[in-house]
Amino acid sequence: MKINELEQLLGLSRANIRFYEKEGLLTPVRKENGYREYSNEDLAVLKKVIIFRKLGLSLPQIKEILNGHLELSVALEDNIADLTERIAELNGALEVSKTLRNDAVTNDT
Repeated sequence: MKINELEQLLGLSRANIRFYEKEGLLTPVRKENGYREYSNEDLAVLKKVIIFRKLGLSLPQIKEILNGHLELSVALEDNIADLTERIAELNGALEVSKTLRNDAVTNDT
């Protein structure tokens, strides 16, 4: 399939697809006319990348998972710990913000 088909199917930009190719996650075949031909395997990889990115996994982590050097379960455990910590920090900031608002704190106080 052509890059425009991937764009439509996945909602990714051409630049994103080319970036993931440059990073070695995709291996499209070059046709005689120079156009890239993406396989169903490339499509599956991109679907995984989209999900992993939405979960907050880094590109290096994703590469390690896709290369089989990092177990998905380990990456997810680490991600859960990171997300839990961030949620706690955000909840703390939310509570302080509410307190300041309720106490009618201004720029001058």
